[in-house]
Amino acid sequence: MNQFVKLIRQVLDNYMEGFETAFPGVVKNVNDDGTVDVTPSIRNVLKNMQMEPDGEDDEPLPVEGVPVLWPGTSAAVVKFEIKAGDPVLCVASSRDLRAWVEAGEDGGPTSPLSFSGNDINDLMAIPLTRGGSKAVSVTLGRDSVKVVGKGSIEMKNDGTVLVNGHLEVAAPSGE
Repeated sequence: MNQFVKLIRQVLDNYMEGFETAFPGVVKNVNDDGTVDVTPSIRNVLKNMQMEPDGEDDEPLPVEGVPVLWPGTSAAVVKFEIKAGDPVLCVASSRDLRAWVEAGEDGGPTSPLSFSGNDINDLMAIPLTRGGSKAVSVTLGRDSVKVVGKGSIEMKNDGTVLVNGHLEVAAPSGE
């Protein structure tokens, strides 16, 4: 029975070595097509507790061409600048994403091109921060929207707009 348990563990270890769910990463490069190349922030542990091979500078190997997901609906989308060094959460799809990615924004349901899933090739990147960023922050509250940088703007539900900082209003020339 002990040999049987060892065999089952080996089979599961081999399977889980390539099974992905989610992991934090850092953007290495932003590509012209809107995808990103991501270096995992945590190394993958391979069978027999070995670490995955290293890339340049002792970093884990980057994953190239990962599509970026932005919060939004058909009515509005929130996008912001993303650059090398920014943190992302890489989430693995349980289905092959290639046809869905190729269909683009307006693509309807697609059929997977393979039975793969939870694979390093089926990742999506979600930009994130753990809260320590010194970047501009946008807070969406029940009663207001507040944007804070070196100054701040707050728009309240009652129509009040509060500006803290230098205010400059530009109008089209000739008016």
